[in-house]
Parts: sequence; C-alpha cells; structure tokens
Amino acid sequence: MENDEKITTEAETGAEDKTAGNDIPIKQLDTGIQTDISGILKSVPLPVQNTDRLSLDIQVPKSISETQTETIPAAPAEPVPQEEPSSVTALHTLKDDMQNVVRRQKISLVRAVAIEQDKRRVAPEVLTPVESTRNRHRFTIIFISLLLIILSMGALFGVAYVVQNRALPPQVSEGNIVFSERSIVVQITSSQQSGALKYALAQARTDSSDAQGSITRIIPLSASTTAGQSNATPATLSEFFTALGVQPPDGLLRSLDSSFFFGYHMTDHRAPVIVIPVVSYDNAVAGMLAWESHIDQDFSPIFMGVSATKLSADGIPVDRTFQDVVMHNYDVRVIEDDTGNPVLYYSFPSPTMLVIAENPYTFPEIINRLQAQREL
Repeated sequence: MENDEKITTEAETGAEDKTAGNDIPIKQLDTGIQTDISGILKSVPLPVQNTDRLSLDIQVPKSISETQTETIPAAPAEPVPQEEPSSVTALHTLKDDMQNVVRRQKISLVRAVAIEQDKRRVAPEVLTPVESTRNRHRFTIIFISLLLIILSMGALFGVAYVVQNRALPPQVSEGNIVFSERSIVVQITSSQQSGALKYALAQARTDSSDAQGSITRIIPLSASTTAGQSNATPATLSEFFTALGVQPPDGLLRSLDSSFFFGYHMTDHRAPVIVIPVVSYDNAVAGMLAWESHIDQDFSPIFMGVSATKLSADGIPVDRTFQDVVMHNYDVRVIEDDTGNPVLYYSFPSPTMLVIAENPYTFPEIINRLQAQREL
C-alpha cells in the first residue's frame, strides 16, 4: 500500500516536472514508460529553424534513481532544399560597383559617389592617341588652308592697289565726267604713228571680262618733260583726236571743252562711248552736222564702220546719211547699217553735254549716270 502511494506520488511529481517544459529532464519514471516516451519523441519531428539548426537534448534516467539520466537525441532536421542555378545572369549595376568600392577600399559611400562623378567629367575629355593625332592633322590642314587663302587675298589686293596707283595719277581721278567701275591708262606720244591708238582701242572691244552693264574708262595720258623730269598728264580732246587720226571741223573743237570721257559700256559686247562737255552749244551743233559726212569713217574701227552708200528701195545706190530719231525722250541723230541697226549716234541731252555712242542701251545708262552726278 505504501509502495502504491509512493509510485503515485512519483508519477505526479514527474508530471509536474514535464509540464515545466521539454528542457526539464524526466525523473522517476520506470523503464517501460521511459522507452515509450523515447519512441514517441523519435517518431514526432521537432520544429527546425532555417538559420540555426537546434537540437533538443532530453535526458531520461535509466532508472528510478535521480542520478542516472539519458540524453535523448533530437530528431534529425530535414535537409534544406538547395535552389537550382538560374540560367538568367544577374545584372551588374552601378550599385554593385559602389558596394565593392566601399567594401574593398573602406571609404564612405559619399566619397565613392564623388569619385565616380569625377570620372564621368574627365572621361569625355580623354582622347585616344589616334583621335588626338587625327585632330592635330585636321587642325593643321585647316590652319594652312586659311593662311594660304589670306595670303592669296592679300597678294591680290596688293597687286590691284599697285596697278591702280600706277594707272591713275592723282590729277586723273579728279574731274571724272561719268562714273566708271574701272579705269585703264593708255600712253600716247607725239612720235606715235597716226592711227596706232585707234587700232589698239579697237582690239579692246573684244575683251569681255567686264561685268554686265559696267563702264570701263580709257584714260589717255600724254607724256611731257618738265625741268628734265618726264610727266604724264591726261591728254586733251585735241591730243586724243590727233592720236586717233580723227579730223573733226575746227569750229567743233573750239566749241567743245578740252576735257572728255572715253570708255566702253558692257552690254552684249564692249560698246564705245564718248562724252564731251560743250562750251558753245550752237557752234557744237553746227560742227557735228558738218562732221556727219565722215564721222563714222574717222572713228572706225573703234565704232562699227559702214559704207558711205546704201541701196534704196528701188535698188539704186544712195548716200548713207544720219536720221532724226527720238531715244528716251531725247532727240538723237543716228546712222544705221543695211539691217537698220544703229552703228553711231550722237545727241545733246543738254546744251552743255555731247554724247557719242554706238549701242542703244548705252545712251540711257549714260543719261542716268550724268543725272546722278548732276551733270545734266
């Protein structure tokens, strides 16, 4: 009876110990109960954490004695399933670089970002040796090309300046009757053969380098000697006509001024034009009427010459004469070729000016320029 009470008391005590937790060893149990408990514990899996594998040690006494215990091994933990390697390659980002730099060099994240920003600013300016050499060659070629262009332009302007200074003495540039885009100097001497200047000027008709609508002035210079020094001065109208071999009436020369303008107007070809200030209008008109009989032959081949006769409507040869026409509201005396084209005409647009020309387009151009210079 006492033994039964003792067993009951021990059983109750073991139960109280077991309720305290799995970590408290089970005491005072018989061998059968101990075996059953051990079997139950082996069959029931205990919870296992992923990070740390825990083991539960349960000590069970081999006998009723409090000093004899046995450690019950914990249930084996289930193996953690390993993830199969993925076929997708992880993306290497700037964040990974930052983390590697911070971890290897042991610097702060702010310092790493600053270094990366410095690299980005410097990187575009760094050129490979090939690119640097290519840029230097390109710069050298451009520099040499610009230098050659500048030197060429400077040489051209220098030559033009020298030619202009040689061609135009200071006294020639003053008193120009008609504005001209270009001027050419021609030397005449007293020993020059009669008519040589005329044929030289006739050859100048074939030059087509002038700009369309421009006028080129021909300046005849007469050489003279003063105090042992040779000087070149603009030739007078009488000297110019003498060098050309032209013989106008004496009364006409006296009624005209000694200064004059001779040049070429560029239309479809170089057309000659002469502009002379008038001193005596009545005498000038009379002298031009008297010169009509041979003026075209005198100026030929500078002006296009025509025969002295022509065939009439009846087929009879008659004298070729000047006709009165109106050209741009001005009275003009003109002589025409067999096709009716003018070869020479003259007009007094004002009592103070005489114009002798060949091309009909030259007359309005001269009128406009004279009006612009207030010569009319």
